Amino acid sequence: MLARFGAPVALLLLAATAQAKWLRTSASQHIRAPVGQTYRAWRDLARMPEWSPVSRVDVDPKTGDSLWHLGYRGLEVTWEARVVTEEYPTLLCWESTLGVPNRGEVRFASVPALAGGAGPDTSAADEWCTMALTMSYQIPERISRLVESGAVQTFIVRVCLEPTMRQFCDAMEAEAEAARARSAARASGRAPAAVHTPPRACGALNAKD
Repeated sequence: MLARFGAPVALLLLAATAQAKWLRTSASQHIRAPVGQTYRAWRDLARMPEWSPVSRVDVDPKTGDSLWHLGYRGLEVTWEARVVTEEYPTLLCWESTLGVPNRGEVRFASVPALAGGAGPDTSAADEWCTMALTMSYQIPERISRLVESGAVQTFIVRVCLEPTMRQFCDAMEAEAEAARARSAARASGRAPAAVHTPPRACGALNAKD
């Protein structure tokens, strides 16, 4: 997985020891899954390696603070972070407290209109939500002008944010489909059949600088 995130990971590794300034990137998409489910999954920080380049997240059960591990080609950086805003099921904000300076937020919102047929492969029984992810991290001052260019920011979004969001979307839609199958089986009194959800494009994903 790390190969596709090589350039952004390398920038983070360099920023860990260099004079740096903030770079902000964001993207959004529709997900065919309930908003509460998607929020709980993202809030479960230990699951982050399932859809992001992070290799491990250790969460302190007492404080909720977390230690993040990210590596690239034999190099590894770690940072400590804490959740600073938590509004279930719509908003989660976090920031690093030690190590690589970074911060971010994710917003979820129900989209009833999509269940009425505005989205792909919809039915009245489906529940959709939107996800908007914003990440800010520091980049070395000496290359800030290059990285702040529109083309480079678009590249970072496409090779880092979008793959993370697509993998998260795939995981959430597979879990939601399995839940729907279990619910239908209970209603009919049958044993739930195995659900196979083939990879497919999630709802339209919009990238922003």
